[in-house]
Amino acid sequence: MTGVLERAGLRVSVVICAYTEDRWSEILAAVESVHGQTLPAHECLLVVDHNPELACRARARLTGCLVVESTGPPGLSGARNSGVELAGGDVVAFLDDDAVAAPDWLERLSTAYGDENVVAVGGLVSPAWVQPRPGWFPAEFDWVIGCSHSGMPPRTSPVRNLIGANMSFRRDLLVELGGFSHGLGRHGSNAAGCEETELCIRAGAARQGAIVVYEPRARVDHRVPPARGTWRYFMRRCFGEGRSKALVAALAGTASGLSAERSYVHSTLPRGVWRCIGELLRGRPVAALRAVAVVAGLSAAVAGYLTAGRPPRPGGGEEDREGAGGTEMTDERPRRPARTATLRFNTSKAAEARRGPRWVDGSSAFEAGAGAAAPFGTTASLRTSVGTARLRPAVRRAAAGRRPLPEGAVPQRAGARLAAVLPFAGPVAALALWVVVLESRVVLARMTDFGLVSVLPGAYWAALAVLTVSFVMLVRHREASAVALAAHVAVLLAVLHATPAVLYGTLRYEWAWKIVTVTDFVAGHHGVSLAQADPSMVAYQDWPGFFSLNALFTTATGWATPLSYAAWAPLVNEALYAFPLMLIFRSLSADRRIQWTALWIFYLGNWIGQDYLSPQGFAFFLYLVVVAVVLSRMLRPAGEGRFGAGARRSLEKRCGGRAGGVRAGAVVVVLCTVAIAVSHQLTPFMVFGAFAVLAIFRRLSQRWLVAFAGVVAVGWIAIGARTFVSENLPVFYDALGHILQNAAISKYNAGQASADQLLVGDADRLLTLALILLAAAGVLRCLRSGRWRSMLPAALLLVMPAGAVFGNNYGGELLFRVYLFELPFLAFFSAVFLAERGGAVRARARLSTLRSRAAARRARRPRNAPGWLDAARGLAFAALLAGFVVSYYGKEKSNYFPPAEVHAIDQLYSVAPHGSMIISAAGNLPWPLHDYQDYVNYLFTTDTKATVRSIEQHPVTVLSRDLAGGRQKRYLVFATSDAAIVNMTGAMPRGDYGRIERAVLASPLFHVLIHNSDVVVLTLATTR
Repeated sequence: MTGVLERAGLRVSVVICAYTEDRWSEILAAVESVHGQTLPAHECLLVVDHNPELACRARARLTGCLVVESTGPPGLSGARNSGVELAGGDVVAFLDDDAVAAPDWLERLSTAYGDENVVAVGGLVSPAWVQPRPGWFPAEFDWVIGCSHSGMPPRTSPVRNLIGANMSFRRDLLVELGGFSHGLGRHGSNAAGCEETELCIRAGAARQGAIVVYEPRARVDHRVPPARGTWRYFMRRCFGEGRSKALVAALAGTASGLSAERSYVHSTLPRGVWRCIGELLRGRPVAALRAVAVVAGLSAAVAGYLTAGRPPRPGGGEEDREGAGGTEMTDERPRRPARTATLRFNTSKAAEARRGPRWVDGSSAFEAGAGAAAPFGTTASLRTSVGTARLRPAVRRAAAGRRPLPEGAVPQRAGARLAAVLPFAGPVAALALWVVVLESRVVLARMTDFGLVSVLPGAYWAALAVLTVSFVMLVRHREASAVALAAHVAVLLAVLHATPAVLYGTLRYEWAWKIVTVTDFVAGHHGVSLAQADPSMVAYQDWPGFFSLNALFTTATGWATPLSYAAWAPLVNEALYAFPLMLIFRSLSADRRIQWTALWIFYLGNWIGQDYLSPQGFAFFLYLVVVAVVLSRMLRPAGEGRFGAGARRSLEKRCGGRAGGVRAGAVVVVLCTVAIAVSHQLTPFMVFGAFAVLAIFRRLSQRWLVAFAGVVAVGWIAIGARTFVSENLPVFYDALGHILQNAAISKYNAGQASADQLLVGDADRLLTLALILLAAAGVLRCLRSGRWRSMLPAALLLVMPAGAVFGNNYGGELLFRVYLFELPFLAFFSAVFLAERGGAVRARARLSTLRSRAAARRARRPRNAPGWLDAARGLAFAALLAGFVVSYYGKEKSNYFPPAEVHAIDQLYSVAPHGSMIISAAGNLPWPLHDYQDYVNYLFTTDTKATVRSIEQHPVTVLSRDLAGGRQKRYLVFATSDAAIVNMTGAMPRGDYGRIERAVLASPLFHVLIHNSDVVVLTLATTR
């Protein structure tokens, strides 16, 4: 295909525009790449944009390249137009001054011009990063750096517009169209653009059958300096692109001006987000930042589009020059030209240079003065296209019989777009601040006993504050957009629960490591093993449902281990909870404000940390699904003693008008109940209790579910979990009926624990107490409003979990689990209390007592909350948020495992033979990923008080004896995370852990096997 241009009698001119000497080496490389083409160019023009020093330097150094200065206003459009004006070829190709063309660039571009309908051809622009590409920078936004993005077609295809760094046009068409519009071009390093987009749109519409072609084989490499790989440049460029798109839409109409953007937003960006999610689940945390960048970039572009000024006023002058420079556009309305303007060139370039361009408007002609040197197309093309585009709304209004808008008025559609986007400003701002936190250097090693709270920068708290204020202002409106409210909740979950996953780089929380090890065992052995070296792991094997499901998921997806996605489990679990929770809240109240407020409060109250990859997190989700189905499909109407035909019809009406809705709900409940029974110890009895209390108060339509849940729970304990039950049966008998003993929390040794941790414990209790008090006030409000019958199921499910204190203490964590199962209804009644007094809960009950129809209509009108209620709701949210952050993040010093510690423990288990004993203070270590069942763990702080006291007094003697005892190999481990939990909880007097470690290291009786900044592993010196 070489020589298509020659055979067609066409010649190609290459135009390179430059404006700064800072790119001198790049300019030389660009010119050299043009000279090295397999298809020689007719000429190469370097257009210098108002920089005489650069022009002189280029004339002195460059050979075989015509160096000219731009005669237009400053900006890329003016420089390109000057190049077209002087070009002698039939085709003009444009190459950026910081781009290098591939040797066959012109040859590949030439192949398409064999078709006479092709008016423009462009190619692939590949990024050439000076420094490594930032991991957060999404390929879908490579247009930000002037390159081809991932949504471009992979093969030769017709497109709407080309990329400015690599494009070509037929020169006669450029002359006919008047060149590039100056109001859209770049000036220096400003973020404006889209002049090539607007020109391609005009080119495609100028001639019948005209085609703009994208040829990806015509490749150029575009240099990307480090300054363009920053969040600041990314957001500024996206915002500028949005403003430019608004001007393009005004000039060319939204149908043409935004056609490619619609496909990009609807197709390319969602695919990019899903790809990021897939990478995230495969253990690449930086993919989360790419997903955030996609959302943030789109939001910035939309914001720029909505806030863009009007197109520059026709007639050139200072306003037009400011537009070219990227400053604020003028707000004056363009005037419609009297006649259609047509641009014409003189055939003599010398005459053009002396007199400037000329355009003829009917019988009159305008000629630029000698000093004006106005570039071609500055006035005529902009006046014609702007006037036509801006008069379209007025023409439509006149055709519809409506009065035209007054001078200076903003069309209603622009205001509606702005109103639709404003609710998203808070989440976008919070996302941007959060990204700043993730990009900053958070020094985790400086973490104190106050946890992650002690090292998070101010931008993190600012993000939460902005998001909270935005949510308070939005949820006050009864007609608030559900999408905007969901965006607030999604950002809240990301900021609260994705932060540790991104910052740490390792899996947090000791028990999460244990879950991974058990899942690996089940996947590797295709089943469970009841013979466990560690007694604490028997319960996991006796309730294997969750682990089997995870093993199946891991095997099906091809991941080597759940460690690839376990760090993101808190975020995923919390997001999954939202679906059944919203169904529960919708079943209890029709007021959208109460529903979303309850969801917000739930997330601020869920501080106990059971959302990691765990059977409890999985079972709790299924419990919420069961409750949601029951409340929405199987709840007997209030006030009916028997479930008669009328009640059944009412129930079927709520379930979609057919009894099949109840049956489908029953199937879901049965499946979830079975899955819960084989996955967790406590949750099956919570399901049974929920069914029982609703049946006792005659609110459950399917009373057979009570017997079914009881049989499934007890049956699995008697059959599947008999090993665990038989070993712990005496403990169960001793705890039965001892309420105070079961409600006790043995979390801290108050006399020895860290003062910061005692403060965290106080925050736990205060947050729980605050929610209980808010919920109690909400219950009282329901009673006073006369809606206690409709709210009775929620009240029953609120108090039901407390009955668990009669059975067992659940390892000292029973109250935490009781609070977890009460939390959805604590959040709901708290939202009822914080709702407007004229809200749905109370207004409906009083509607029948209103004396006039006018009063009834006023009561039905959507009303917004008064200012004092907004302030009260904001204060409540702020207090709950502060309590959550302290409670949830306050234990992170012991939950965080530094990479050096993870590596050292992995080394230990790789050299320790099966059957070895691992001795540590509290066992707060990353567990082995393989063969955990073959190791024994001895935690000396959990031994008798006499043993712990002897270790404190004589550490070398006692620990050396422990290492020497028995036949198996024994190892002693000291780690920063283990020291953190010992000091924070007061398992030993503060400072004793470090003193014991120093004494052992100084003793010749021990040999150091592994030693780094976070871990020391020792054995007896005599056993080397």
